[in-house]
Amino acid sequence: EDLALDKNKISDLEKDLVNFDSLTALSCSMNAVQNLDLLLGDVRKPPWDKQRLSSLSSLKLRGNQIKVIPEEITRLKALRMLMLDGNLLEELPDAVGHLANLELITVAKNQIVTIPHSLSNLAELNTLEIQDNKIWSLPFGLGCLQDLGTFVFENNPIR
Repeated sequence: EDLALDKNKISDLEKDLVNFDSLTALSCSMNAVQNLDLLLGDVRKPPWDKQRLSSLSSLKLRGNQIKVIPEEITRLKALRMLMLDGNLLEELPDAVGHLANLELITVAKNQIVTIPHSLSNLAELNTLEIQDNKIWSLPFGLGCLQDLGTFVFENNPIR
């Protein structure tokens, strides 16, 4: 099942959203979402035994006000597409590199300074769009990703 909540002035993703066990695609772009805590949940609170959004393969949160990607994103094991362009991200956490099924990452137009080395482990990654950030260096291992066909990185102060 797909759920599109684009352009609705949403600021908080409701806790009940995690009860959509069959949700495979969530698009909540062009809203006012500031964090992902309600979406991903807190591991210290119930339901501990429930794998939240375990079928989610596409997460689009473009054009919001998200500053941090929580480590709990690693719970989204089926995630293939992660689109977070146009937010306020200053960091792409190492945890993103542990999402083995990721094929596409777009984090353009943020404030990101570095790209974690863990992205070099994403053997399925075919698209990485990191343009219009503040990135000054790239992990050496990105060049070893055989399926990486689209790599957009302009407008960064890369040396």
